[in-house]
Amino acid sequence: RVTLTTYLASLKKQFDFRNMALLDNTGVAIVASNPGRIGASYSKMAYVKAARNSLELVVSKARFSRVDGTPLITFAKRVPTTDFVLFISVPLGNLYKDLVDVSDVDKLGYSFILTSNCLPLAHPKLIEENTKISDYSQLCNVENGKVEFSEGSEKFVGWILKDDLT
Repeated sequence: RVTLTTYLASLKKQFDFRNMALLDNTGVAIVASNPGRIGASYSKMAYVKAARNSLELVVSKARFSRVDGTPLITFAKRVPTTDFVLFISVPLGNLYKDLVDVSDVDKLGYSFILTSNCLPLAHPKLIEENTKISDYSQLCNVENGKVEFSEGSEKFVGWILKDDLT
């Protein structure tokens, strides 16, 4: 177990993962890239339950870390011929810069992605520390299409496209 924990820690660092763990048949971490997480129970996590009941790779919905609020996504897979589950949590820190930011094309563009709970998932202010992010709940009540909204003293005209999968 020590060797596997060391190996997972090395992979975590190399690929900038948040956490990797091997869970026993009760959902308790028996090996983890963060040694302090060994013995922690992940049994109530939806991705663990789904992976335990599937032969396929399970990808969690994007969520925010309970530790520091970082947006994360987790991949989980049941280990063949066992009830063990291996998971990898990946921070989405570059999601905005890599896939959402339109400033290279439009210097005045202001793009972002909200979760189904109306929380910012990919937003330019998530990158800045100690920055308050606006309440976008009024946007989540709008159907697809053109929308006008304000953020501070600035007014924006935008477009909403809802994804039923998120």
